Amino acid sequence: MSGTYKARGGESWDLVARQTTGNDTDAAAIKRANPAVQEPIAAGTVIQVPMARGPSEVVSTEALDIRVEGTRIGTFDNFELALAIDAISKCAFSVPNEPETREIFIPLGSQRITVDHLGDRLFTGRCESPRLNNDPSTKILDISCYSNPGVLELCTPSIEKFPLEWKDALLEQITEDLCGEHGIAVLFATPTSARFKRVDIEPGQGILPFLSRLASQRGLVISDSAFGELLLHGGEGAGEVVSFLENGKHPTAAITVSFDESRYYSSVTGIVPAKSRKWALGAKFTVKNPHATDVVRAYSFDAEDIDKGELEKATNSVAGRMFAELVSCNVNVATWQNDLGKTYQPGQLVSLKSEEDFIPEPFEFLAAMVTLKRSAGVHSASLNLVLPGVYSGTIPERMPWQ
Repeated sequence: MSGTYKARGGESWDLVARQTTGNDTDAAAIKRANPAVQEPIAAGTVIQVPMARGPSEVVSTEALDIRVEGTRIGTFDNFELALAIDAISKCAFSVPNEPETREIFIPLGSQRITVDHLGDRLFTGRCESPRLNNDPSTKILDISCYSNPGVLELCTPSIEKFPLEWKDALLEQITEDLCGEHGIAVLFATPTSARFKRVDIEPGQGILPFLSRLASQRGLVISDSAFGELLLHGGEGAGEVVSFLENGKHPTAAITVSFDESRYYSSVTGIVPAKSRKWALGAKFTVKNPHATDVVRAYSFDAEDIDKGELEKATNSVAGRMFAELVSCNVNVATWQNDLGKTYQPGQLVSLKSEEDFIPEPFEFLAAMVTLKRSAGVHSASLNLVLPGVYSGTIPERMPWQ
């Protein structure tokens, strides 16, 4: 499968390979396909990528296929893959501590890993150093992995890049500037049009927390794609309800519902400070909580990096997200497949009924996190469900018990 890549300027062939195929060993082949292009690659240059990802890519149809540096790992247990709508994916499993596995999982090696299930790619990332579990009766290596963008959680921009400041810039530009150095490709499922007046990142500040703050002001959340790209999207539920679950009925194994009022407010006000004098209000916008009319619990926040015209969107985003932690349902199911025969994924809509948990009638929830588990050959999944619309700046019209 071939494709193209438009250079931003200054890239090497290794960087182009990491951003297009996820594997810098493809750099030589991409260079051969573009004999007239020289490093550093000029901005706007269209690069031919002969092995770009596409529909015809061959993906294993094994039930669960884990590959490390292209080598299939066939013996493992205690597998767990956590996928979230607003977090970077994590993966963990165990393998026997044997000469063959020690050749694969070398400490500090950051080995590339992919996880496929029934022909669908679920995860692309890197392995952390193995944790040794050498009990007398059991000798295993515990392997933890993170999706490619996970490196941005703790990493900062190189000190040579500073000062780093953007004026009148789109979020896309800021994100690509910060991710390009680390070879992380960026996908915007929801494009932005509003620009930031002025933002800067400080030395020592983590890249991902910085970008998450900016994204929230645009009503976006950050996660990762199955192919290891940084993904910015609106957090909306996609399509139809994929499963109808009910307490006490298969495949529902257990339900835990919790409520957290610590950040539940009757009103949320966003403020753009005035430049003239301290404490003056340049602009403000307030969202009322229709479910909290009998109490006064006001919350205000500064929105210093945005224009007044974007204040409404930013405030709606903050107001909607306070409902993400208000009602949380954890549902364990005895399968990885939803009612449509597909693997559970974050962003899917799930109907749940459980009278003893204040959900007397079927209520649609959004899957915020899906944790796929395999132990002793048995597959199960844990679904973290939240009220729909909370990540897209929408206050739920009603509660599950209403």
